[in-house]
Amino acid sequence: MAVVFLATSNGSSAAKAITYVVRVAHEIPTSTTCVLLDDTGAFHFEFGDRQQTKIYEGEISAAQLDALREHLGRVSELQQADIEEPLLHGPRDLLDIHIFRNDRAKELLFRSHESQQAYAAQLNPLLRWMDGLRRLPHRELSEDAGKQNCLPRGELVLKSRGEVARPLPKAGTPMAGRQIAPPAAPAIPSRPPIPPLVRLALVEKTSSATRETCALVADNGQYRFERRVQKNGSQKVENFLARERFSADELNALRNILESPALVRIRHREPPDGMPLNIKGTVLELSIHRESGVQDLILTDSARRSTFFYPGDADVGSAAALLGFVRKQIEPRSAPEGRNKELNGCSQLP
Repeated sequence: MAVVFLATSNGSSAAKAITYVVRVAHEIPTSTTCVLLDDTGAFHFEFGDRQQTKIYEGEISAAQLDALREHLGRVSELQQADIEEPLLHGPRDLLDIHIFRNDRAKELLFRSHESQQAYAAQLNPLLRWMDGLRRLPHRELSEDAGKQNCLPRGELVLKSRGEVARPLPKAGTPMAGRQIAPPAAPAIPSRPPIPPLVRLALVEKTSSATRETCALVADNGQYRFERRVQKNGSQKVENFLARERFSADELNALRNILESPALVRIRHREPPDGMPLNIKGTVLELSIHRESGVQDLILTDSARRSTFFYPGDADVGSAAALLGFVRKQIEPRSAPEGRNKELNGCSQLP
């Protein structure tokens, strides 16, 4: 398979391949900047705020292009799995990088300033290069004529030798998160998946720390538990992980808790008019698989509720027995896990 970008010019139906080098998009609260560079040195550069966007097109020299390629080689050594996002972070600072090599595009997505700091030596030169493009000779385009969020001109298609290329559907994700690499083919499971029993995601914010806890339990008792903790005033995030299996007695005890009237009788209510959920105190998200279907619940700390925010479906105290089970039966079995790449948000077992 090869990644091919097709573009037409001057109304002609003839298509030519364009090879791209890099796309960078950077969003902060006050502005958004992006660039798309092809292998001739031609760049499309956009920067602006909510009211106005400036659009420049120009070229960098062959020497500048070679230097950039060399630096991108160092950036491409980074792995997405090694990028650790904090639980406590400052204002929005999203950086999305696509590096094109051979027949594929590698994406590196940083969702906070804090996650970027660990790789400042690789990222800061790239950001300075992008910012300097506005000072190079260029032509300016109007928003109507040129705004494209620095996405490739034409369709991204997959093409095998001898095949007619067919366009992929366009993505509808936010600008800095636009996927311009072909989606990977879904993995074929080697064995049938184990039916889930319950999944929980718990966020606790206190005066001393923020904790994120999740657990996924399968119908056969196999479970995965993850916890991330960040103390206030510290940039360090501690990770904990457990992957084990409940005994028959433990699994029966959990089933009894899930079948308690305190949980069964709760009904999910969608937030009115898109009212936001304000995460203060404790917020628990539950997905309980029952014979009648999946019961999805959001439980919040009633003492921290406000009329301006979505209160959830019930007080988190309704799940006191379940959280007590997690603290007693799972937490003591978890061990520190320094590698963030080992965590998957309890999305799958083991």
